[in-house]
Amino acid sequence: MEPPNLQVNDLIQVRILEGEIRDSCLSRVEDLRGDEVVIAWPTEKGAPLPIVAGQTVRVSFVHDGKYYGFEGTVRETAFAPLPILVLHVPDRPGRIERRDNVRVSVPVPVELTEKVVSLSEYKALGEQHVIRTVTGNISGGGFAIHHGTFIPVGTVFDVKMLLPDKEDPISVIAKVMRCDASSEGSQYQLGFAYSQVSEKVRSRIVRFVFAAQISEMHPPGDQA
Repeated sequence: MEPPNLQVNDLIQVRILEGEIRDSCLSRVEDLRGDEVVIAWPTEKGAPLPIVAGQTVRVSFVHDGKYYGFEGTVRETAFAPLPILVLHVPDRPGRIERRDNVRVSVPVPVELTEKVVSLSEYKALGEQHVIRTVTGNISGGGFAIHHGTFIPVGTVFDVKMLLPDKEDPISVIAKVMRCDASSEGSQYQLGFAYSQVSEKVRSRIVRFVFAAQISEMHPPGDQA
């Protein structure tokens, strides 16, 4: 299967391979012209990053849960009518991650409250489980935590998740898909899948995972 083409309005990560900028930056595709890709000028705290024509950039993006990337050269820069960069891209994108649902090992604070669907069920169960912890890993489809108590597969939780993007906490419903004892036997690894999540929320999680994945692949100081 051939790698996908970018589309106008696609969200992308841009990393400058030359110069003083080390971190990946969010941007968006504004236009496509043959071997050129026009993108919004990446900013930091509202100010355009110091990028000049001739610099080499690495662009990464998500398509159907898979990650792709390519390198290009900044051919032109412009501030009006909109701040943009025109990239010369000689080659098609290539896959940069083989797993379909990329997980990153990031400790995201979560609060999980067991979801009780009826009063009779609540009386039978007694207290609801409330778990406050951090994720061991997270993806666009679910997350995993470590916990000291066995939780049956199929148990459903209301989940509040605090992503480090300075926006409001995320609320989703997630179901336990596996509960595996650790080798020491004192902890269980719980794997959750989102069972109810809006596309807006899922997109926010994917953007976060995407940024974390790119940072893992190309840490600060890595010029390769």
